[in-house]
Amino acid sequence: MSRLARDSLNLPAYRVMAVLLQQNECRSVDLAEQAAIEPPTLSRLISTMRARGLVNRQRSGTDARAVRIWLTRKGRSLAEKLTAISEASEREILKALPPAQTQIVLQALVKLREAAAANMSQTPTGIRKIKSQATRPGSLLRG
Repeated sequence: MSRLARDSLNLPAYRVMAVLLQQNECRSVDLAEQAAIEPPTLSRLISTMRARGLVNRQRSGTDARAVRIWLTRKGRSLAEKLTAISEASEREILKALPPAQTQIVLQALVKLREAAAANMSQTPTGIRKIKSQATRPGSLLRG
């Protein structure tokens, strides 16, 4: 059984946690873009994660439409554990390839992620292209 399953998390919830772990706090519209999740789906997911004590959310004091989201202490602890597991798993998998091929695979995965994000930008909700990260272990699923 995977660690995500043991913690009753799905991949979108993990992506949300990974983005928030990197940025500490994020506006919901930016979080939807960076986690590649449709805004209505993100809203429901954040409600579930909030009920589990993993995230907090608050309306912005300057923009009534904006909602700020951040990890709770419990959410941060879980995100750190899952990220460490993910990075270790990626390193182990990538050991099967010589270093030069590893870089080629990582670069190809970034291009595929960008192409998928560009395709998503054509959806009616208008999710924009995900900004690619450096090609390093641990970044494959986080986008």
